[in-house]
Amino acid sequence: MKAMQRTLLLFLLVFTSITVWAVDGSVYQRSGFIPNGGQWPSAVKYRIGIQNGALFVRDGGLTYVLYDGEAVKAKHDHSHAGNHETENTSDLIRHHAVQMQLMGANSGIQALTEDGSTTRYNYYQGNIQSKWASGLQAWKKINYPEIYPNTDWIIYTGATGIKYDFNVKPGGNASLIKMQFTGSESVSIRNNTLYIQTSLGEIIEQAPVAWQEENGVRELVACSFRQNQDGSIGFDLGQYDHSKLLTIDPQLIFATYSGSTDDNWGYTATYDNAGNGYSGGIVFGANFPTTTGAYQEDFGGGVLDVGILKYNPDGSDALYVTYIGGSSPELPHSMIVNEYDELLIFGTTGSDDFPVTSGAYSSDYKGGPSTSFDGITFNDGLDMFVCRLSNDGSQLLGSTLIGGTGNDGLNESLAVNYADQIRGALWVDANNNVYVGTSTQSTDFPTTANAIQPNYGGGSQDGIVIKLNGNLSQLIWSTYLGGSDADGIFYLVVDTDERAVVTGGTQSSNFPTSASANQGTFGGDKDGFASVIDSAGTTLIASTFIGTGGYDQSFIVGTDKTNHIYLFGQTEATGNTFNVNTAIGVSGGNQFLMKYDPLLTTIVWSNAFGSASGSPDIAPTALLVDLCDKIYCTGWGGVLNPFGQGTNGLITTPDAFQSSTDNNDFYLYVMDNQAQSLIYASFLGGPNSLDHVDGGTSRFDRKGVIYQSICAGCGGQSDFPGITANSFSPTNNSFNCNNLLVKFDFESPITVSAFASITDPIGCAPYTAEFSNTSVNADLFSWRIGDTEISTASNFTYTFTESGTYEVVLIATSSLTCNAADTVSLTVEVISDIQGTLLPLTACKGDEVTLGPDEFDDPYFQFRWNPGTTLSDSTVRKPTLIADSSLTYSVIVSVGTCVDTISQQLTVYGTERTLLGIAEDCIYDSLEIGPIGEYIPGTTFSWTPATGLSSTSDQNPLAYLIGDRTYTVLIQRPEGCVDTMDVPVSARWDVMDAGPDVNACSGEPATIGLPDSQGNHTYEWTPTAFLTNETSATPSATVFQETQFNVIQFPETTSNECPARDSLIVKIVAKPTALFGFELYPDCKGMNVAFSDSSISSEQLLWLFSNGQTSTEENPLTVFPFKDSLVVQLIAKNGECRDTFTFSQYIDDISKYYKENNSNAFSPNNDGINDCFSPALQLVPQPWDIAFVPCSDIFIYNRWGELIFSAEDNDSACWNGKTESGVELPEGVYYYRYRFGSTERAGFVELKRQ
Repeated sequence: MKAMQRTLLLFLLVFTSITVWAVDGSVYQRSGFIPNGGQWPSAVKYRIGIQNGALFVRDGGLTYVLYDGEAVKAKHDHSHAGNHETENTSDLIRHHAVQMQLMGANSGIQALTEDGSTTRYNYYQGNIQSKWASGLQAWKKINYPEIYPNTDWIIYTGATGIKYDFNVKPGGNASLIKMQFTGSESVSIRNNTLYIQTSLGEIIEQAPVAWQEENGVRELVACSFRQNQDGSIGFDLGQYDHSKLLTIDPQLIFATYSGSTDDNWGYTATYDNAGNGYSGGIVFGANFPTTTGAYQEDFGGGVLDVGILKYNPDGSDALYVTYIGGSSPELPHSMIVNEYDELLIFGTTGSDDFPVTSGAYSSDYKGGPSTSFDGITFNDGLDMFVCRLSNDGSQLLGSTLIGGTGNDGLNESLAVNYADQIRGALWVDANNNVYVGTSTQSTDFPTTANAIQPNYGGGSQDGIVIKLNGNLSQLIWSTYLGGSDADGIFYLVVDTDERAVVTGGTQSSNFPTSASANQGTFGGDKDGFASVIDSAGTTLIASTFIGTGGYDQSFIVGTDKTNHIYLFGQTEATGNTFNVNTAIGVSGGNQFLMKYDPLLTTIVWSNAFGSASGSPDIAPTALLVDLCDKIYCTGWGGVLNPFGQGTNGLITTPDAFQSSTDNNDFYLYVMDNQAQSLIYASFLGGPNSLDHVDGGTSRFDRKGVIYQSICAGCGGQSDFPGITANSFSPTNNSFNCNNLLVKFDFESPITVSAFASITDPIGCAPYTAEFSNTSVNADLFSWRIGDTEISTASNFTYTFTESGTYEVVLIATSSLTCNAADTVSLTVEVISDIQGTLLPLTACKGDEVTLGPDEFDDPYFQFRWNPGTTLSDSTVRKPTLIADSSLTYSVIVSVGTCVDTISQQLTVYGTERTLLGIAEDCIYDSLEIGPIGEYIPGTTFSWTPATGLSSTSDQNPLAYLIGDRTYTVLIQRPEGCVDTMDVPVSARWDVMDAGPDVNACSGEPATIGLPDSQGNHTYEWTPTAFLTNETSATPSATVFQETQFNVIQFPETTSNECPARDSLIVKIVAKPTALFGFELYPDCKGMNVAFSDSSISSEQLLWLFSNGQTSTEENPLTVFPFKDSLVVQLIAKNGECRDTFTFSQYIDDISKYYKENNSNAFSPNNDGINDCFSPALQLVPQPWDIAFVPCSDIFIYNRWGELIFSAEDNDSACWNGKTESGVELPEGVYYYRYRFGSTERAGFVELKRQ
């Protein structure tokens, strides 16, 4: 047998606008500065990826955004060699933004661009369509002329990185160039190198070089960085010729920045009729910051999107790069192209602002519980999305969300292999309808009438199958598929009878099976299943379990041209359980390929293969039944798969592309259509890296061409075999993994009929359509319109003169191939006139109305509505508006040269109703409320609440104003329109002053309020029980506890005033107890009485004395005369509360308050002891410590009776042994006479000098 020829084409998927710091710089040259088409904030002019970040070009400046690449790498939990366990890493990724501004530079300069890319960049991010951008070129050079006078600023990519030059022309001044950095931790110059320190590493600008050219020869000019006093950076230059151009050339590098380049993870791949390859993955990139300096951002929070690349057939160039996503992460599961080579993408999203097109089936994001996969957290759960891109990627032709309130699209319960969570697939039928088969946890996932299973089966998840129309605007049918335990659909195809054939895994013993199923009962643990659903989604044609008592699951399904069903799965069964009618089966092989009849009643053959280790070796990734019914399958194995054994022990054929393995490779397996011979088996992978898939599906072309997306080169390897220098990116420019797209062409002898439409598939008669023949292995061609052969040429051009829907058929034939002939067709719609009809619409005021025709839903039609100012979008087929007034709308519909204007009448019922002015008046008045307008017969009104209304069914009832409230009126118009109007009613009070709060004694009356200054008001005080006159302005209140009194002041009926209200509080204060003590101190003037207050709970005191004096002091002192009555009254007050205490006492003669001094001798020698003689009455007590009492008379006589000393009414009535003139008297005995008050005394006293 002649060995099959094979061609291996590999092209490394590098999202070049995200990761550009390549090992060899080649990716820089393939990327460039992408302009802002509205997808970024307006401050951004251009963006280019740098290692672990991005560089944004602004008006007169740059912004560098760096992120922690090691943290992103850790999120890719299998990034560490040999470790497939998910690390406990934070969802927050450290970022740092540094801004460089050219100080004093001219602003608003239009940049000049050079050397644009052939690759086009498209951004469909967020649900605001004005921020979508498409068809953008990346530029290698940006020139800002006259950034300073006679100085240009040029930014460009070079082989060693990003560079920028200042071209100082004659008349320019290089000293004007000043670069101010903000957000950095420090800016320093060391050895003429500029270091900009960030929290994540250093941005370095190497020593600048300056030169001038003369006749093509560069003459260097001395140049160095200079740091100015304001911190800005400029240049010091040596001598140069100012009449010539001077170029200053620093270079930007990131030599010390830690971590790896951006991860982009491989998920899914597909192909089109022209042999172009598509690769889909997720990409982590840097957003434009709102601030400078260090900050943190959620992993996936608006920086983790789906990235799609379309490559040309030989992988040498990327035709477009497209980003799709919202503010949270997305995951792509599956891709396929329709007959027009438009790409369809199915995936899951956690973004409530995922981009959705006008007229989509659903724009409603429902989300679910928080969940995570592969280090990516979906805080608000997951919904499914389906997108449709134009052939060149420049239009998002359709995009819809679909899901329930649980998580949709994620297979969590049945995942055993790494990334089994991202199973599920989509397909298109011959009419370009879109099918999706996947898993859901939503018990309210939208299903359709007459669905096979309209309700959730139970368990943690169910399978779900949906069918959408080609424009993603209609859910044709939707059904659950599952039993009472966990079920999941992993893959789906549509056969030639437009039956949906699905496969997956189940733990439900009651999973729905058909009566004639090959296996009608559940085997145990996990079983695989296959099911066939009719094109209407109403009948389960066939369904069977696939399983033993242990683990078994079916992952991928395929069909052939006779609708036989092929399955590729895993098993842990031993022996030959999965070997039936095969000559090449391996006993105990843990991967199986099976062929069933179209109704799943009979196993035609089954073939087990693998190392027979007891566990599966590889995780299935793709299956193909080619046009000659050869069977192709691929999978990957290695230490990153916690379930698989790896690729060691798998057999290869002698002509294998790669016969050895490091146990971490892909595996290709090809057998004949009868399971009798192994045609080809080979490994595919690098000798050092851990090659794998992060989820999703890949596809094989029916020509026998494999398109496989691989997460390759992990650990920063560039060791994948077969990559040529002509590849789009021949090296892995990441320090971690990179997404590799493999195209493996077996060049089988198969005739494949294929052609592409050069012109649009819709046109206006007469319409000339052109078709390019891309068939392979064919030498005879028959072009047909329907059943009529028109041409046998290779390519085909045909003019359709009449309108209609035509099937263009190409039959390609060869006598040297296994299938001899193949047929393919494409639908062309030709119209002679746009004859749409728009039925008149009726709506109620304020309703949302959708205009537009049901036909013309193909994206090739264009629309222009008039008037369009109130429409959601005047350029879409079915715009929406809020009904306001009756109006006729017209729309110009065009396709090609066909143009027509169609009108649609909108009748809006009901008149705009406004309220009867401001519903406000004085409290207790009444006023008419409700909507203005003439009463329309048949209109009913229902008011709530009824309180205070004269009627609940009048259009304008009277409302008695007893307080602020909102009434609601339900208006039922005769044409059926129902409206609800809230009518707020405000009762106005005027302002008054009730007076200050009052302190009162419990149980004693207190006057409250203020006198009526105008005398023309009446009053109503409450509560009345404690008042003497509740209608007075100043009533008397008697309360026993603190009480609030409310007062309403009513004006005269003829006054324009409103009632006024206020309140005051009567506070209870404690009743005082008056009490005092006193002490008596006599002197010559009378009796001094010192009073001391001991009252309780008193704030004020008033003393009333019988001597006519008063006092408010706490402890007063007063004098009473002798031989009189002392009467004292103390009044103690606490607020309005008082108490009185009265005391009286008779005051005797002063002599009653002294005692005799019995001393009969004294010695006036100035020793301070007994120096003075008083006959003597000492004070009792002596409070002022006086020895002799004033107000006394003393007379001293010598032995001869002569008066030698006297002191009358003297404060110091004592004798000091001297005459009155001060002459000392001799010792001896003297006679004295003493008088004190009414008391007199006489006697002798001895004067001693010693």
